[in-house]
Amino acid sequence: MPLLLDVKDISTDDVRIELQLKKDAETEKVMAFLFKHTLLQTNFNVNLTCLIPTENPEVGRPERPGAARHPPLLPDVPPGSRHQAADA
Repeated sequence: MPLLLDVKDISTDDVRIELQLKKDAETEKVMAFLFKHTLLQTNFNVNLTCLIPTENPEVGRPERPGAARHPPLLPDVPPGSRHQAADA
């Protein structure tokens, strides 16, 4: 990159580099170039969907005509029954 004069590794406990720029170089443009063309920035997709069992029929699994109904993945346990059994 023509706007860089020198790159130094100044790492101690964490990874650090020092970039020495030419006097006429614009810092924002140099950083934008480095983020786009190097591994200084990595993007990735993540799906953090969480499914929670519910008694609300409007949120339940859609029914398909003629399909056999599968049993629920979790047993129907009244709220607090596990805690009451543990206390007994």
